[in-house]
Amino acid sequence: MVLLPTGRALCRTLELPAATASQLETALRLQLETLQLGSVPGHRTAAAVLPEVFATEGRLGFATEWPLSESTPAVPRDLPPDGEPCFAGDAACLVALLDAGLQGPLLLASDDRRALTFAMRAPKGVVVRCSRLDPTEWPGCAEAAVLESAVRAGADEAFLRALLAQVREALPHVADAGLGCTESDLARLPDITGIGEECEWWRAHATAVGAALAWFGPLRTLVSLRAQPKGERPSRVGEWLNRLAEPRFASRLMAAALIAIAIGPPLVAGTRLLLLKWKIGDLSAREYANQAHRQRVALYAELQRRAWPMGKLLGDLACVTPEGVDWEDVNLSQDRNVSIQGFARPHDKMNGTEVLLKMERQMLDSRIFDRVQRKWEAADGKGTVRFQMSATVARPTQRPNYSAEQDFGKKSLAERRFGPDKSDETEANTEPVAPPDRASLPSEPSLADASAESTGSADTEAPSAKPAENPAPSGKRPSTLSSKPSSKPVKSERKSGSDAVAASETSGGEAAPAEGGESKGARATRRPGASGGESGLARRSERNPGSSDTDFKPPEPISDAAIAAMTLEEVKTTLSKVSEARQRLPKEDPEQVRLKHEFDKLMGRLRGGGS
Repeated sequence: MVLLPTGRALCRTLELPAATASQLETALRLQLETLQLGSVPGHRTAAAVLPEVFATEGRLGFATEWPLSESTPAVPRDLPPDGEPCFAGDAACLVALLDAGLQGPLLLASDDRRALTFAMRAPKGVVVRCSRLDPTEWPGCAEAAVLESAVRAGADEAFLRALLAQVREALPHVADAGLGCTESDLARLPDITGIGEECEWWRAHATAVGAALAWFGPLRTLVSLRAQPKGERPSRVGEWLNRLAEPRFASRLMAAALIAIAIGPPLVAGTRLLLLKWKIGDLSAREYANQAHRQRVALYAELQRRAWPMGKLLGDLACVTPEGVDWEDVNLSQDRNVSIQGFARPHDKMNGTEVLLKMERQMLDSRIFDRVQRKWEAADGKGTVRFQMSATVARPTQRPNYSAEQDFGKKSLAERRFGPDKSDETEANTEPVAPPDRASLPSEPSLADASAESTGSADTEAPSAKPAENPAPSGKRPSTLSSKPSSKPVKSERKSGSDAVAASETSGGEAAPAEGGESKGARATRRPGASGGESGLARRSERNPGSSDTDFKPPEPISDAAIAAMTLEEVKTTLSKVSEARQRLPKEDPEQVRLKHEFDKLMGRLRGGGS
């Protein structure tokens, strides 16, 4: 049970006719509803029929009300889960003390002296009242309120004089925030309750004793007020919302919110400014750096809008141009326009017009070019169409994902036309030649032999009996120079057509006699076609049946000494022959490896100059 502060609850005294107990309860409830008209909810109203001793004629009913405008006192949170506190008004506690045997008057005042609650016995019955006072006129206003209520209850002059003396005796104790009563009533309290305590204790706790007497007596309903309807106790949020519904708490909260709105933003801004100054340090340098950064960003944005990646755009034009289209003139201007003039030839079973339409479609699919316009002339006898095409560069920095057919970075034009280059694969797969012994190395050839070899004069002569006088071509090692054959077959890095012929003759089982010290390896010095048997050119034609140059013969191998002895004119002539042979021979021909090495040596000799 929680005691409400003085002045929080209102009280009413109602006159009832003489009747049975049930009829008295019904009459009391009807009169109370007529007076309240629904202004106070039922859980904040308590009423009871007073005992017969409180009225000389008929019966009296007493009601106490706790308005919604009054705030709820603080309630401890350690109550049982299903426990809901009951609230008791000060007037109900005073009525319980009068019912216990006190004569009165009994007075209670609020701390600020703005509210006074008193109960006393009058000629026509008990008088209970809650009054609002002016604290500046204390205690005269309290005496006037008590006497006025006694006059309304039918008191005479003698009763009023005696009452005034009793009130003046009790008021000094009320000023100390205690129960105001006469000394006779204060002395009677220990006998009524059986609690032997000092007078000062009774003045401080007499109201709580009156609430306990009412709870355990017939006036229990008077001390059963509730803050909310009976049920679950509200949570902390619910309690806060209930307090927010109180006008006094709401007004205080609004004042605090206004103060926070007025002071909060400047305080937060000042704190933030101090924190930024502490973190940044030199503010002017930071501001200069930020300004320079903004200028660079604006500059790059303007450059991105105005400047174009010309190299990228030319590459995009090359990717969207299909095979069969030849440019004559390409104009890429800054006003977002590109114009192309050229020819469109038939290609891949498409005529020139269809090739041109394919180019237009690829330009639009790339999303870089837009508004493509084209015009062309009539095709000539070969189906070639002369055209003019213009477009607008819509997205110069767009990076389209071209297919392998369009992207020349994935597959070059040479690979599209002639297939992949296998010369590098051949070189990579060729095993390195084992280094020969010093005894097996031939002597250096003479200048006459090198000149005769470069001009091709000694082409079909048989080898001499002395291998040192007739050196083998570059990249060849005569087998007669080594006294013991190698245990492992040596695979040459460069294998010419003559080697293939020698290998075929040897594998065919035709053993040549060793005349004048000539071994089988000396057959490799002969040119193919110089003697009987199948020539190397026929063998290449068998390996490449589609080759049209069946009668072409590659130049003879050239040694390093012969290249060193050539003049610049001879180097140029030989270089042209080697280059022509590389172009006319198929890429799969084994002679391509030898020709490539000789081409590199001749180019190095040509760059070195000299005679």
